[in-house]
Amino acid sequence: MIVFDIIAFVCLGLLLALGIAVLLLCRAPYKASRFLTPSRLLAAGVFFIAVIFFFPYYNDEFLHFSALPRIWESLWSSVHHAVRLFVIDTDLGEFAASVNRPLYSVTATILFLIAPLLTAGVILSFFEGFASYRKCFMRRRNDAYIFSELSEKSLALASDLAKNHPAAVIIFTDVFEEEGERSFELKEKAKEMGAVCFKKDMATLDFSFFSHASALYFFAIGEDESENITQTFALCRRSDDYAKQKNVVLYVFTREIENELLLSNLPESHIVVRRVDDDRALVHRNLFDSGEELFKHAIPTADGKKLIRAVVVGTGGHGTEMLRALPWFCQMEGYRIEIHAFDRDASARDRFTLLAPELMSEKNNGVYVHDEAQYKIEFHAGISVDDASFTRELAKIGTPTYVFISMGNDARNVRTAVVLRRFFRQIHAPFDPVIHAIVYDTKSKGILDHAKNWKGKEYGIRFIGDLEEIFSERVILLGDLEAEALKTHLSYGADVDSFYRYEYNYRSSMASALHLHLRKKLGIAYFEKEELTEEERDLLERVEHNRWNAYMRAEGYVYSGSPESDSRDDLALMHHNLVPFDELSEEDKRKDSIVGSRKS
Repeated sequence: MIVFDIIAFVCLGLLLALGIAVLLLCRAPYKASRFLTPSRLLAAGVFFIAVIFFFPYYNDEFLHFSALPRIWESLWSSVHHAVRLFVIDTDLGEFAASVNRPLYSVTATILFLIAPLLTAGVILSFFEGFASYRKCFMRRRNDAYIFSELSEKSLALASDLAKNHPAAVIIFTDVFEEEGERSFELKEKAKEMGAVCFKKDMATLDFSFFSHASALYFFAIGEDESENITQTFALCRRSDDYAKQKNVVLYVFTREIENELLLSNLPESHIVVRRVDDDRALVHRNLFDSGEELFKHAIPTADGKKLIRAVVVGTGGHGTEMLRALPWFCQMEGYRIEIHAFDRDASARDRFTLLAPELMSEKNNGVYVHDEAQYKIEFHAGISVDDASFTRELAKIGTPTYVFISMGNDARNVRTAVVLRRFFRQIHAPFDPVIHAIVYDTKSKGILDHAKNWKGKEYGIRFIGDLEEIFSERVILLGDLEAEALKTHLSYGADVDSFYRYEYNYRSSMASALHLHLRKKLGIAYFEKEELTEEERDLLERVEHNRWNAYMRAEGYVYSGSPESDSRDDLALMHHNLVPFDELSEEDKRKDSIVGSRKS
C-alpha cells in the first residue's frame, strides 16, 4: 500500500508545479497562436495527473512490470476513470473508502474538486461563445466593426464609431477574464456600449454570416505590431470566406518601416488593407482641420513673399511627422516656409537627415529658386526647454507664426506652451503665434481647453492629440480626406485597387488631397476651374510640382541622377522627376495640372 502514498505525493507535487506554470503563463506576453492558454494547460495537466493517480488503483501489482498485459489494461482503465472524473460520473466517498490511505484520499479530494470545475468552465465558455455569435447573427444585416483586442485605444475608437453609427455592431476579440481594475473597467465600458466580446482571435473567427450588403471593418490595433501583421496575413489568407461581402476593410496599426515592406507583399485577397500610422494620421488631420492657421500671421519679406516661420518643439513621433509635412504642405505661390526644430537630443538633425536626406541637403534646404520648393529647415539640437537657452535661441530667430509642441510628456508640453505664450507677450511680439500642443490624456485636455489665468484671460493655446481624438473615426478612417485622395488617384487613370494596395499611391494621393483642401480654404478659386488660362495652368503646375518635390524628399526620395524614367528605383527611393519644374518633359508638366483643376 506504500505505492499509493508515493503516487499521492508525486501527484500533489505535479499539481503544485502545474499551478505555478499556469500562473507564469497568465503573466507571460501574448502569444499570437493562443494554442497554449492557461485554461488548456490546466485541463491537460489535471487530466494527465489523474491518469497517474488512478493507475495504482487499477493495478495493485504496479511494481511488477513483467505483467505487461495487466499494465495496459490498468492504463486504459485509468484513462477511462480520468474522463469520468471530468464528467462527474464517479463517487469520491466510495473511491476514498476503497483505498483507505489518508494522503491518497486528500489528493483524490483535490482532483475530484478541480476536474468538475474545469468542465463547468468549458461549458460556460461554450455558451458564452454561442451567446456572442447569437448577438451578432441577430444583427447580421448591419455593418460591423471588429477589433483585435480590448484596450484603451480600441475602446476609444469603438466608442466614437458607436456614436457615429448607432446601428453598427461593435465586436472585441481576444477578450479574456483577467484580474485587475483596469481590465474590469474596460470590459464594463464595452458592455455599456452594447459591444459583443469573443475570447478567440480576430483572425480565427468567421464573420461571413453577416449579410453580403453589410460592410465589415477589421482593426488590427494591438500594441504588438508584429502580431498585428500576423493577423493581417492570416485574415488575407482567409479572404475567400468574405468574397461575397460588398466591403471588407482591414486597418492594421503599425509605424515600423519593416512592417510596411511586409504589407506590400500581402497575398491576393478580397480584403482592402490600410496601414495606419496614428502619429501621421493625427498630424495630417490637424493640418486638414486648421492648416490655414499657418498662413494667418505670415510675415511680408523684402522680395514680396510672405514668410511662414514655424517652430517644432520635440522631434519624436508627432514632431517628426510635422517636420516632414510642413515643407510640402506650405508650398503656395507667394509664400515660403522656415522651420525651426528644437530637441534636447544633440543628434536630432542627423536622425531626421537619415529619414529625408535630400530634404536636408545643402542643395535644396534654404536655397530659394523660382521653380523649386521654397523651404528652410534649421535644427536647434541639444537645447532643453527647461532652461533659458531655449528662449534665448527663440529670440534670435524672430517671432514664429506657428508653434507645435510634442515632447512625449503631457506636463512638459503644457508647461512649455504656457512659457512660450508668456515669453512672446514679454518681448512684445507683433502678434500671438498659433500654438498647438499635444496632450494625450483626455481628462487633462478637457480641463485645459479654454484654460485661463487668474484674471480670467485665456491663454489661446490649442491642445490636441488626446486618446479620444487620435483614436476617432475622423482621424483613423479619414473618410472625407480619403475620398478626395481616391478622386485624385483615379484622375491619373489608375484603378481603385492600386490606391489601397500600394502604400506609395495611397500616401501620395492623400498628400495631394490635403494640399488641395488647403488651396480651397485659402480661397484660391481658379485652382478648381474646369478650363485654365495658360498663365493659370503654368502657375498651378509649378506650385504642384514644388509641393510634390518637397513631399517626395520628405518621404526619403532622392534624385535618380538621370531624367530618364527607367532610372527610377522605388526600392532605393530614387526618382527621375525630382528636378526643377523647367527640366520636366511637357508630358510630366501636364500631370501637375491634374491636381487642382479636377480635369484629367
